[in-house]
Amino acid sequence: MPRYNSDSDDDRKKNRKNKNDSDSDDDHRRKHQGRKNHSNKDDSDDDDKRYKKSDGRRDYEHEISAGVNKLSVGAGQGYGQTFQQQPVGYGGPQTPQTQGYNSGGGVGGYAQNPQYNPPPAGYGQQADPGRNYQNPSSGYGSQGYTGNGYQQQQAGYVGGTQTPSSTNGNTLAPALNFVGPFLRFHDIDTERREWTGSVLIVTRTRPDRPPVCAYSDGTSPAKNAPIRELATYESNVFYRFDLVVPLTNGGDKAIAYTINNGTPYTFYVPPLGADCRVMGMSCNGFSSDVTNPDEAGGITPLWKDVLRRHHEKPFHVMLGGGDQLYMDPIFTSNDAILEWLKIDGREAKSQAPFTQELKASVDKFCFNNYVKSFGQDVMKDAFATIPYIFQWDDHDIFDGWGSYPAWLADSPVFHGIYASARHFYLLFQQHTADMYRQQDSSFVFGANGSFSFLKHLGPSVAVLGVDTRSERSLTQIASPESWRMVFDNLYKRTRPGVKHLIVMLAIPVVWPRLTAADSAMEGLSGFLEFASTKLSAFSMIPVPTPIAGIGEAIGKTGLYKSIMGCFGEPELADDLCDHWTHKNHEAERLSMVTQFQSFAQQRGIRVTFLSGDVHCTGVGWFRSKQPQADVTRDHRVMWQIVSSAIINVPPPGMVIGMLHSKAVPYDLDNNTVDELVSTFSEDVDGKSLDNSSNKVLGRRNWCSVEVDGRDLAWNIYVERVDRQADAKAYPVRVAGLVL
Repeated sequence: MPRYNSDSDDDRKKNRKNKNDSDSDDDHRRKHQGRKNHSNKDDSDDDDKRYKKSDGRRDYEHEISAGVNKLSVGAGQGYGQTFQQQPVGYGGPQTPQTQGYNSGGGVGGYAQNPQYNPPPAGYGQQADPGRNYQNPSSGYGSQGYTGNGYQQQQAGYVGGTQTPSSTNGNTLAPALNFVGPFLRFHDIDTERREWTGSVLIVTRTRPDRPPVCAYSDGTSPAKNAPIRELATYESNVFYRFDLVVPLTNGGDKAIAYTINNGTPYTFYVPPLGADCRVMGMSCNGFSSDVTNPDEAGGITPLWKDVLRRHHEKPFHVMLGGGDQLYMDPIFTSNDAILEWLKIDGREAKSQAPFTQELKASVDKFCFNNYVKSFGQDVMKDAFATIPYIFQWDDHDIFDGWGSYPAWLADSPVFHGIYASARHFYLLFQQHTADMYRQQDSSFVFGANGSFSFLKHLGPSVAVLGVDTRSERSLTQIASPESWRMVFDNLYKRTRPGVKHLIVMLAIPVVWPRLTAADSAMEGLSGFLEFASTKLSAFSMIPVPTPIAGIGEAIGKTGLYKSIMGCFGEPELADDLCDHWTHKNHEAERLSMVTQFQSFAQQRGIRVTFLSGDVHCTGVGWFRSKQPQADVTRDHRVMWQIVSSAIINVPPPGMVIGMLHSKAVPYDLDNNTVDELVSTFSEDVDGKSLDNSSNKVLGRRNWCSVEVDGRDLAWNIYVERVDRQADAKAYPVRVAGLVL
């Protein structure tokens, strides 16, 4: 299936030139920090040659393992780096040290650099056209991002004046070889005046003594965070540190933390009485059918955009709406799984045991994939300095999980893959494990091991994350018991004073219906079953031209179609079953929406949905069928922001056109209509968009939101054709509810 790419040949040449410029800047930075001088592009070219199977497919298993090895050698701080990171936090001036500073067991040390590199004039504004920082005086690549070496002190900020120094007894804590750190947001309790969160690291071997995480706001002595050993995998040990930060009046508070006196990282908490500034993203990787990620834009452009804006006006929270990484290559590269796929016959395949050999292979793949994916350049800095709230979707397991036929979904191998993916999801993304479920019960709920949660971002905003994958099947998205627990907790635990509820639903609940295409697929089952007997395990099955691209329209990738085709199933029909608007889920969708409307009416809280999954961006809403003059008094009004993908490839232009053709108002019931709304009056290049093309943009994107008076002020940041320029901002305002 051709992928959408709006760049002209000239644009692509320009992007390649910009990338070479970026590589040169990176090389200069590596030399300055004592790293080996490797060209990213040369590495990529070598990897393309090295990580290929004999049939031309990408060998993800060895590619991931090689990536992990690169991250694991030496005794450096953070991802086992053999180079030394600039020991400067993201915010607040550091106290210069005259002694050499060694960032964790490498060779030699250097003094901390207190120098502040100011951003270019006009930095961070939302004006158009975009600004292109090709040669900043001190920058990361060509985007003005300087990694951990970027310092900035905002007016009114508190703290960040000292690097916390951890001790273990009377001796400095020893150097440590570890993966991370990963910073997670837990809650803001305005009554107790506390911010809570956690830091996760994974040591590559068990240390002689427990590692130490010290943190401080720079105005009080550093604290050593309580430590909990969560789990082990082979020689690796998962450690969680729990942070508690008092909320105070004034401006944002900069909190610096270190692991064993290594590189300091800085994050920000809002002042007492204020709500968090939030960024949101989804689809944080490339699908297995993207054969050349560099041509598709690479992983860094929008993450650099996030960090540029974070440095100007820090985000307090990151919302990850699903697909924080892509587990899909488990089916295309893992040798043990490929052997299972070769088993003849549906019954034999469905009953094949999940052996210890299979489990060991799957566990290794999942662990290594997290280490490599979460350790990628730029992204890892965001994960260490913007506290995250993550909810999973199918690619965190594998493409289409929950929308496969029962004989396949209930097979031991599918269950085994799910169990492994879930185990590492809980560790890396939620900083917990099943054994701690009871301790987490104050904020986690859901039946059958599902993981929904409610968190407060301040006095007036709460976030509800609904697990829509753990219990998903062809006939349900979540069980009735889980929905009961979701709304029971919502009513009991939402604190007084909350005015906005952000509901994280991985898949859009307002989206064009593709029922005609769904019906068209019903006749293909026989053809696919016949064809699958003559094709290898993951050969693509041709799809008739009139309905090609349906999968892309709802966020499915080549892996899902290949699996379904391989097993003789009508894959595109089940693609559609993955969505809320499929007929199998209509009753569940209606029940969910009306319950949220009742909650909004009873509590006077505006409900807004944040979704991803579909690799494009758009805005929709539910509203009363008879529009009221003042939407602030309409409890049925619930907006939906769709922000996807921050990395993955957008659908083809044909698919975007098809979505627009179906983007009409739909009746939810006798009282409510749902529809996409015209949001994009012009494209990122300034070209005007009419009603036939202004509801969905097929470009990579991310979003932000903050409280503005009684409203939520959202921005959707969309990647430009020139990927080195600032993303174009499209504002969306969600009015508070006044009853």
